[in-house]
Amino acid sequence: MKNTVYSLTHAQRRVWFTELLEPGTSICNLAACVKFRGNIDFDVLRRALDFSILQNDSLRFQLTEGDGSEPQLYLAGHRPISLETVDFTHIDQSERDAWIDKQTRVPFKLFHSPLYHFTLLVMSDEEVWLYSKFHHIIMDGISLNLLGNQLIEIYQKIMRSEDLAEHQSPSYLSYMEKEQQYLQSSRFQKDRSFWTETYRTVPEHLSLAERTSHLRQSTAASRDTITLSHSLEQSIRRFCKDHNVSIISLFMASLYICISRLTAKKDIAIGTYYGNRGSRLEKDMLGMFVSTLPIRMTADPDAEFLSFVRSVGKQQLSVMRHQKYPYNLFVNELRQIHHDLQNIIGISMQYQPLAWRQAEGFDYETAMFFSGHTANELSILIKERTDTGLIELNFDYQSALFTKTSIKRIQTHLLTIVENAVRNPNRLIRHIDMADEKEKKRVLTAFNRTETVEPPAPTLHGLFTRRAALSPHRPALRFPDGMLTYAELDQYTDRLAVRLRQKGVRKESVVGVLAERSPEMAVSVLAVLKAGGAYVPLDPEYPEDRLRYMLEDSGACLLLAQPGLSVSGFSGETLEASLSSLTSETETGAVSDEADADSLAYIIYTSGSTGTPKGVAVEHRQAAAFLSGMQGQFPLTEEDIIVLKSSFSFDASIWQLFWWTISGASVYLLPAGWEKDPVRMIEAFSSEKVTTAHFIPAMVNSFLDALETEPAETRARLGRTLTRVFAGGEALSPLTAARFADLLPETMLIHGYGPTEATVDAAFYVCDRKQDSGRTRLPIGKPVPGARLYVLDSGGTIQPAGVAGELYIAGTGVARGYLNRPELTKERFVVDPFYPGERMYQTGDIARWTEDGLVEWLGRSDGQVKVRGYRIEPGEIEAAIRRIDGIREAAVTARTEHGETALYAYIEGRKSDDVRAELATRLPAYMMPAQFIEMSEWPV
Repeated sequence: MKNTVYSLTHAQRRVWFTELLEPGTSICNLAACVKFRGNIDFDVLRRALDFSILQNDSLRFQLTEGDGSEPQLYLAGHRPISLETVDFTHIDQSERDAWIDKQTRVPFKLFHSPLYHFTLLVMSDEEVWLYSKFHHIIMDGISLNLLGNQLIEIYQKIMRSEDLAEHQSPSYLSYMEKEQQYLQSSRFQKDRSFWTETYRTVPEHLSLAERTSHLRQSTAASRDTITLSHSLEQSIRRFCKDHNVSIISLFMASLYICISRLTAKKDIAIGTYYGNRGSRLEKDMLGMFVSTLPIRMTADPDAEFLSFVRSVGKQQLSVMRHQKYPYNLFVNELRQIHHDLQNIIGISMQYQPLAWRQAEGFDYETAMFFSGHTANELSILIKERTDTGLIELNFDYQSALFTKTSIKRIQTHLLTIVENAVRNPNRLIRHIDMADEKEKKRVLTAFNRTETVEPPAPTLHGLFTRRAALSPHRPALRFPDGMLTYAELDQYTDRLAVRLRQKGVRKESVVGVLAERSPEMAVSVLAVLKAGGAYVPLDPEYPEDRLRYMLEDSGACLLLAQPGLSVSGFSGETLEASLSSLTSETETGAVSDEADADSLAYIIYTSGSTGTPKGVAVEHRQAAAFLSGMQGQFPLTEEDIIVLKSSFSFDASIWQLFWWTISGASVYLLPAGWEKDPVRMIEAFSSEKVTTAHFIPAMVNSFLDALETEPAETRARLGRTLTRVFAGGEALSPLTAARFADLLPETMLIHGYGPTEATVDAAFYVCDRKQDSGRTRLPIGKPVPGARLYVLDSGGTIQPAGVAGELYIAGTGVARGYLNRPELTKERFVVDPFYPGERMYQTGDIARWTEDGLVEWLGRSDGQVKVRGYRIEPGEIEAAIRRIDGIREAAVTARTEHGETALYAYIEGRKSDDVRAELATRLPAYMMPAQFIEMSEWPV
């Protein structure tokens, strides 16, 4: 006779999807034991168990393949159970635990086979455990407790010789039927509306993981357990009693705060478990009902902790009222709108009360075992023993994503929040500390233990003239059709410096330098510095309006221009600089050096949020200290050749223009435009034997694309000469770093970080293929010599390792400030509270320390973005668009796809082609949006 088959319920369907995720594993195993203390009749226990299996149809469910994409269930005939007994009386506890762990991890045969297993474990004359294991598709955690209670009740009835005929267990089949009715009901529609409204927008996917495999992650997991101290347990109980809140609400509120601090995000969803049993009948029913549902909260740092705990409790109750809505339907509907939606629930928390109970002749309790897998990256189980008062926390974490050290750190942070918060329940969340004094001292001093390297000369041009005297005949400036020695470059720059001095250039005078990447550019920059002035780099590719603004804002007294270049409308004098005119110059000799370490060296303009660029003023002291630190960390020799490929209006050009002068190395000027052509760069690097280069990360990928097409010998030859590559200006991905290591295994790849306000770079990280293989992001590394990095919360408190905060930079590289912007300078260049008399720069970047003293960059605290290495304020572009006649509204956003960021402009009032053409006369190419989208109306 053919068995009747039943479709899976939605809860069972979720289990089946999980089974498909990790087939042949124990991910869907649910294992527990009923522990008995006292005299137990084994045969009576077997009979009670046999009767329970017969009474509960969910236990007799077996799977059949079905006709569609998922299996079906049927009720198998019952055969009396044979209860195996294992004697652990004289066996070490570790062997017992190993047996349980091994048995728990054995997967079930899925089709046409029982989905349960029982073994009787004899622990001593007074203690016996009934070990049970189920496939999750027929059982949930609540059902395990129900089964334990049911077994005790039946056992006692048998012992008392009572009739079992009246003992009836409710049928799971009735729930299957009721679920179908629910799916057609008005309540279903109300529940659907609740979830749709709650997730009209979706929170950003958050992860606490410190590493990733870049492959489909494994659910294989480890468990780490901690038992709270008696004093903390007492404080928790007192807090919950005094304020009438639950333990799960307290811990969940603390977890929201912990996640928010670790990720620098506020909109957070945490999963928790609901029984999904609506009726009295269902509450006594064995089967798979439970649902993991997301509870979404905003961790507002200005909320009081107690108020936040109560808000969490209210949201838990709100979700409880709508728990019947199937989670898989909810996620599927969300993915129809948000196609790239990742799992809503990455972290979960649940609460489980435990206690020994009394029965006639014995005590008993039910305990669950760990299966070795978790579907979420981190699952936290709070176990409260209501009989002894102990509180225990199980942290189940995916082993591919976390180390035990990182889990211990999360535990410490979570419990520190709980401990500090229950003592001060009315404290604002932002003021709840996560670090003790020992940890604060560690990140402040041990992580910032860098030696300041004294520069061999106090000024940038002093570094050059010193080396010119030591190595006059060595190559200094290389270019495609020639070369200048140190002595020749010294002569050219002296001659031009004399002219500049004659034009009135003195200490603190500002001179604009308008030049392509050429010998004239290098000569002009050095000459301005020798004359005592400070240079403003002007890229000829910039629109004239922008160049004119930079000259006027900087107060430039003179424009030094390469032949054929000029800035119309500049009110000052323009002086042409060419090698040919300097070669014929009869007047020689050096000018007297007026500049000192405190003198202004250069002004680099960066994007400004108010609609106009802002000039960052850097002194010789900061620049010389930075370069000396680089030399100390990555020593150049006389044989090294740096390539200058960055625009000299970009701060990375500073070390490309000056670093080589310290050691007597040389610089090769890559022809203009070649920096955009990877094939030509490969040719130039090989032929010129370039040893040191800088790339923005996006260009690293293009360079590697081209390198992959080259013969192996070309790659090997390049690898023998190219010693080090610096990648900075934006985040470098671990995938790109791994690819670099594959193609250029002998070349050092250095991830650099630093704003112009901190004199180029403030941190470096040397990529390591082995260490980086499991990282989710590459660190920006350790502070450069002379620099200090602080990660602070909004109140200026030091954040412990692993906790996100705003990054501040202190030390020798902090710039003078913003030119002509005293208020902005005061706002961003603030007093260093840890080193009296010094300043620190508030970067606006969100970062965190790792346990091994490296800094990870996490993002921005404002709207600033980085595109191809350039810092861009979307507000400046919006302001420029709004100044175009006919524009009624404009908005600029950034999108990142496949690791590359692009700008998108939304406009109303003009055609996109017209706006693009006019905007190109006002903004440099790097600030131009990739797309212009015309809007007829704007969302409210």
